[in-house]
Amino acid sequence: MYKHILMLFTMVFLITTAAFAQPGSRGMPGQRGGSISGKVFDLWSNEPIEYANIVLFSQQDSTQIIGTITDREGKFKLMPVRRGPHYLTVSFIGYEEISISDIKISQSDPHFVLDDIRLKQKVLSGSDVSVIGERAPVEFKIDKKIVNVSQMHTAATGNAVDVLENVPSVTVDIEGNVSLRGSSNFTVLIDGAPTVLDANDALQQIPSSSINSIEIITNPSVKYDPDGTSGIINILMKKGKNSGTNGVVNVNGGVRGTYGGDALINIRNEKIGGFFGLDYNKRAHPGDRRGESQTWVENDTSYVVSDGEMDRNMTSWGLRGGLNVRLTEQDQVNMGLRYGSRSFAMEADMDYDVWSSLDNVHSEYRTASEVGRSHDFYSGTVDYKRSFRKKGHELSSQVYYSHRDGDESSHNERFDMTGNLISSQESTEEGPSDQFRWKLDYTLPLRENEKFEAGYQLRSSASEDNTKFLEYNPDTGEYEEMTQFSNSSDYTHNIQSLYSIYSGESDKLGYMVGFRTEYTDRVVTVEKSGDEFTIDRWDYFPSAHVSWHFSDEQQIMASYTRRIERPRGWYLEPFETWIDAYNVRKGNPGLKPEYIDSCELGYQTKVGKFRLSSELYYRATENLMERVRIVDENSVTRHTFENVGEEYAAGAEFGVNSRLLNWWKINYMANLYDYRLESDLADSESNQDDFNWSLRFNNTFTFNERTQFQLSGMHHSSSKTSQGEREGFTMINAALKYSFIPKKLTVTLQARDIFDNARREIVSEGTDFYSYLYRDMDAPFITLKISYNINNYKPDRKKRENGGDENGDGDEGF
Repeated sequence: MYKHILMLFTMVFLITTAAFAQPGSRGMPGQRGGSISGKVFDLWSNEPIEYANIVLFSQQDSTQIIGTITDREGKFKLMPVRRGPHYLTVSFIGYEEISISDIKISQSDPHFVLDDIRLKQKVLSGSDVSVIGERAPVEFKIDKKIVNVSQMHTAATGNAVDVLENVPSVTVDIEGNVSLRGSSNFTVLIDGAPTVLDANDALQQIPSSSINSIEIITNPSVKYDPDGTSGIINILMKKGKNSGTNGVVNVNGGVRGTYGGDALINIRNEKIGGFFGLDYNKRAHPGDRRGESQTWVENDTSYVVSDGEMDRNMTSWGLRGGLNVRLTEQDQVNMGLRYGSRSFAMEADMDYDVWSSLDNVHSEYRTASEVGRSHDFYSGTVDYKRSFRKKGHELSSQVYYSHRDGDESSHNERFDMTGNLISSQESTEEGPSDQFRWKLDYTLPLRENEKFEAGYQLRSSASEDNTKFLEYNPDTGEYEEMTQFSNSSDYTHNIQSLYSIYSGESDKLGYMVGFRTEYTDRVVTVEKSGDEFTIDRWDYFPSAHVSWHFSDEQQIMASYTRRIERPRGWYLEPFETWIDAYNVRKGNPGLKPEYIDSCELGYQTKVGKFRLSSELYYRATENLMERVRIVDENSVTRHTFENVGEEYAAGAEFGVNSRLLNWWKINYMANLYDYRLESDLADSESNQDDFNWSLRFNNTFTFNERTQFQLSGMHHSSSKTSQGEREGFTMINAALKYSFIPKKLTVTLQARDIFDNARREIVSEGTDFYSYLYRDMDAPFITLKISYNINNYKPDRKKRENGGDENGDGDEGF
């Protein structure tokens, strides 16, 4: 509603401006009109400002000449403009108006190009008029989708994974595992920098209340790292933009031992800004688990049936801080630090019934198992940006370092039905991991609306993994290390990259072509055997993006990129790691990286109240990596990773956004996905075809200025893997948000999986095994969040009365 009012106001303003300016804009006889152009940005975020008002005046008598507004990229152009000196004003609601003088149009220089204009946000005092606007939960841009987290009330007390449940292109299963366009191989960035944690671990560690927005980039250009089969998820954290001191505090609590909170404080003036944040969250997911497995060895079939309870617990805490310094008008430095810890534990108490087809003698026992994983980590980044005199001429550099100490353990105890301990095993894995990267980016404007970009990047990582397997000795009552199953390995990985991009745009056409090359040097060393597994290789990654604007409300985009998915370190470990008495994992040092060719075609338009978007995509993957299972003669399942074949996927996504009524806003999405696997596995069909689909909806009802209700849901169809099938599931969520003190104190009551339908069922089959796994988390999951905005920066009343600084208390908060 706010945007529509603003557009109407702007149109009326421009019509009035044109009517009064027309006599004075014709120019003198025999003179050709000149032009004035430029771009308008937010001072601190560097984001372009759309619909900013540009008004030109004569410097001689201050008469109004002509006016316009900026487009979606912050650009504007005034024409025709007669010769002589002029000045113009730039304004936008919520920003301080600025005036630019000494603009001269002459016969020798009729086209005047202004330096980038940066507007400073102003903070309105309590007596000022406040305009409240809402963004759509998901916005579609030419090269990305932007998720506005503040509009996702049903994920208010969760983490980044909960936000992504209702986002196009993303699938989240009941256990919080994220996939992007059907693939779990994607890259996670935090404020544009890599994360020290694995992708899913990182998303589950970040509380949603500390996130400003999330960018979904499914076909990124060569400026981004090519890693990740299906694209990039970029988490943009909250940072204050208002001058003075402000902040926000959130606390939450829910059923089954879930609680947490976070806080963010910002201090900023015209030259320097800083922020500090902290968070702590504990989440519990108890539920039921049952399974059935069959293995065939010659003429004997072994059966294992299990049933019991499980509990998944996640605990995370983190500290983060940053400093932004504008050294000069051309130089800016950003620094950031993160420190934190994450732990995950899954406990299960299961009853087992085991028998064989030969003797049909049943053996019953009970197990108590615990799988744990914890990471302590820290990271730091320093960014420098230099803007030269020519508009768009920039040089930037980033240095990033991170460290992680990881510990994993698996403990399994087996009891007879009277409670006596029969056997017990424990396996551990620990070791540090370090990452360093340095990149340099350069942008050179060429002719009007054309530019050349180039850059270099070094990525270096090193990790160490030490594994142990211990078995309980009932005679001594101690756990004894089985040295034949203990190993150590070192992993070093260096990648050097060069890229270049040429891009431009005309009145309607936009284009970008790029090329990237990477040199990879990787060594995996096994300490016990002394074996080394190396890679020494060049890879090449082209990309192309093109767009055509039929109008401001209608555009079409097409793109092509080539990407790579490299094996993770533990995929390559060439030794056995025991998980429990029946499962053992072994890496594959001969695993090849996946190479992905990806094409997209998108179309966006507006029809009445409805904004429609559609995307067609196609992806071909070479050397597809998947976890496979093999059962040995002792009925032990051996898990490893293989290049299972070639994968081909084609799909379509459709989205509808609309404010149907003043109080009802909708966001509906659908994804249709056809999958084909040409498998090389001996125990799998040579070709597999599967059709998947998903539906999502989000309804927001605004009852009054204080109360909102949101109802969202999703359904995912079943999907096949190289050795089985995952069943589909449905989940419905709801949230009620009430502001006790508008823009200060807000309470959100959230209920997830209201009807307890989000269950996970997996069937896996091979030539010598069959298994069925069922998991159901207790639901509904109810939480309550309290959010309080802090703003201690007050205007000096005496200064205001004397015509001084009018920056006031900022109720905008976050």
